[in-house]
Amino acid sequence: MIVGAVRRGRLIVALEIGSPDGRRRRVEAMLDTGFTGDLLLPADLVRSFGLPPLGEIVAITADGRRQVFVTYEGRASWPSEPPGRVEVVATGNQPLCGSRLLRGQHVAFDMIEGGAIEITPLAD
Repeated sequence: MIVGAVRRGRLIVALEIGSPDGRRRRVEAMLDTGFTGDLLLPADLVRSFGLPPLGEIVAITADGRRQVFVTYEGRASWPSEPPGRVEVVATGNQPLCGSRLLRGQHVAFDMIEGGAIEITPLAD
């Protein structure tokens, strides 16, 4: 089970990200079901990890603009699981965990300040 907490109205969970050379780092990411990708990380973090580029995507941002983003290959995991391959978008300053990374998971939370967040795998 993965746990997190509601902070200032945002659902925050711990996530470990990995680089091609095996370095790992714990980040706190906000759950964002409006982001349909895997993971969004600040560009400086993506650069420091040396993540290799995968390609480009065209996305519609929260304010309705169409924008081209470069995607990168990364590794990510919940702290209790081995890392898996993820597509990383490098932009912004707040790490976001998108809905594709939440596939196959049950997400429960208490929407009050300090409320608990629990993420557990769905039964097959």
